[in-house]
Amino acid sequence: MQAGLEGMAGSGAVIELSDPLFEPFQRGAEIKREILKAEGGALSAQEFSKRLGITPLSLAIMRKREEVFWLSHESDYVYPSFQLGSEGQLPNIREALDAFVVDAPLMRVNFILTDDMRLGG
Repeated sequence: MQAGLEGMAGSGAVIELSDPLFEPFQRGAEIKREILKAEGGALSAQEFSKRLGITPLSLAIMRKREEVFWLSHESDYVYPSFQLGSEGQLPNIREALDAFVVDAPLMRVNFILTDDMRLGG
């Protein structure tokens, strides 16, 4: 039996229910769904660029320059709203992104959204 469960990177791979990776992939997909809902959820490129007062093309450039947190979702990108305030993008997002040694966008966003004892919660 097959389940139409996609991998975390949206590879489109089909995982067999008997596959030992089925449960980890299922849990990973659940974590991604939780992350996409956390702290105000994630916005489409159109919504996020509108909140910043820029074009979606400018936002794509910011994403490539690692100036915003982003996640791949289905066949597009989404942008967690936690990085926005009433005045637009929160200060020091670029510096926060530069501090990461891991390049995986999902891991970056998960770290920001997860309490960390080393950072006082």
